[in-house]
Amino acid sequence: MTAEHHNNGEESKQERLTESWREVGDQIQGLVSRIADVFRVAWSEERGPEERTEDETRRFEDDLRSSAERMERVFKRVASETEEERAKAMKSTRKASDQTLSEMRVVAARGLRALNEQLDDLAKTLERERAAREQHQSENGNSDEPHV
Repeated sequence: MTAEHHNNGEESKQERLTESWREVGDQIQGLVSRIADVFRVAWSEERGPEERTEDETRRFEDDLRSSAERMERVFKRVASETEEERAKAMKSTRKASDQTLSEMRVVAARGLRALNEQLDDLAKTLERERAAREQHQSENGNSDEPHV
């Protein structure tokens, strides 16, 4: 697969995704407009709820139910059409976190080895200094024991 073909495929997926979200926006806008219209009509009517006909109430409920079902279909479509992208994003995230963790292990191991070497060097230096002090004391006849 060439880079150009791959890019065209990615652009096509992006266009489908954009179109799906545009459709979601259109559906939401339609639903909000319909609800606003229904409330506007209901508000402007001076009749109370008891005076509203059963057919009007049923039509309103049917419209709301139909809008909710359309929205559900749109969301399901968006979810199914973005499933591949979401899976890729999860895979990339997992891969990046695994790589970061692996790199952190290497750096931590190096750091611990360097610390261990420094501690060894410090211990050897202290040992040499103690040995030199003891040798200096024995050559001078000094000891830590009090003279009586």
